Amino acid sequence: GGPAPASPATKAAEEDLPAEVGGPAPAPSALAASASGTAPVSDGDEADEAVAGDEVEKIGLAFASLPPGPLIVSKVAPGQWGEQAGFEGGDEILEVNGSIAASMSADDFKAAMKARPLRFRRRPRAEVAGEDLPAEVGGPAPVA
Repeated sequence: GGPAPASPATKAAEEDLPAEVGGPAPAPSALAASASGTAPVSDGDEADEAVAGDEVEKIGLAFASLPPGPLIVSKVAPGQWGEQAGFEGGDEILEVNGSIAASMSADDFKAAMKARPLRFRRRPRAEVAGEDLPAEVGGPAPVA
């Protein structure tokens, strides 16, 4: 018998994204292309960017919780901008108009959501899954 070895899965969760990641925004046509197919993701570019322009009335995204704290997409309205931009439930919004989403106040977040253009940096659900899971997901953390 004996205890099972601890999983090394938490190691990757300790690495933070560098603050300087970003660069120029992709053209809207590039966003549309990546939303409709399986565009290859370049190495090291874990987050992507989407911009809702002046013509977008509703973004069509619902969130599991609002800032301050992690901003996770819970639902995407069919036919709305969010679906066209490739958002899916479980995506994490990292930045809203250049501000770190998790550290925004509720009022700042609400004001930002009305602004156009509205720029999001997000980490798709597939890259969130398996990483950054809180210890309480599988029950209490083992005691050393």
